[in-house]
Amino acid sequence: MIADRLQQTIESSIQSTFGALVGNLQQMNTFVPSFDEEEIVSNRPQTTKFMNIMIENDRKNWPNTLPLICQAYRSMPHTSTKFSPYEVIFGAPMRTPLDLKLGLPPTTNQEVNPDHYPFWLRQTLSNIHDQVRENLQDSALRMKRHYDLHASVAPFQVGQLVWFYNRKRIKGKSPKLDTPWEGPYKIVKILNDCIAAIQSCHNSQLTRIVHMDKLASYSQPLDSVQAAWLTIVQSPRQQTTTSQSSIHPLTLQVPVEEIPLPPA
Repeated sequence: MIADRLQQTIESSIQSTFGALVGNLQQMNTFVPSFDEEEIVSNRPQTTKFMNIMIENDRKNWPNTLPLICQAYRSMPHTSTKFSPYEVIFGAPMRTPLDLKLGLPPTTNQEVNPDHYPFWLRQTLSNIHDQVRENLQDSALRMKRHYDLHASVAPFQVGQLVWFYNRKRIKGKSPKLDTPWEGPYKIVKILNDCIAAIQSCHNSQLTRIVHMDKLASYSQPLDSVQAAWLTIVQSPRQQTTTSQSSIHPLTLQVPVEEIPLPPA
């Protein structure tokens, strides 16, 4: 099992439970929110936005706002399902206090016989659930098409050398003049399409489980590569003044391509 470093999810008490049930619990570096708990990530922006609006003047009163936020969240139709959570469970839209005051709009639905109400409710819920499944499939295909526009297969294989993007900041050291890429690392295992286990080439004991979005193909740094056409030599004048100074400026001897002269 692979879990993100989400503090709300991985606690000391839960780790022991996961250790007993799963056996091997591995953690990866926090980078992609899709590896957090789906429910927390999907609901957190909306609930946080509503709560910030309602407790702007009194932040100590946030527990009293939770029932109102949950009521608003459960009564609104969702984009993926086209139904509200309340309607999916009870078979009818939620009646809000405004509906009780103004009354419901007239409908063409026939009155249901109380004796037939259980059968009507079962059929209504079955129709709603079937429609929700179709809407979820359509939403999944739409999101997949949107994701595939910029998606590509990670070109990494086991044993390949890669750079690792590390955003860790060291106290007292400015990251502006330092590169966040570390390496080289060697891919020792590909766990799935998104996660890989890498091992440092300088320290075999250092192993990380990271997302492939934080990896890049390794190439030799430019400061350790000397171009074949670039040669550093000393000019004759510098060679004659060797005894006068211990430090000499160097000149670059670069071959210049011969330019053909125009015909006379």
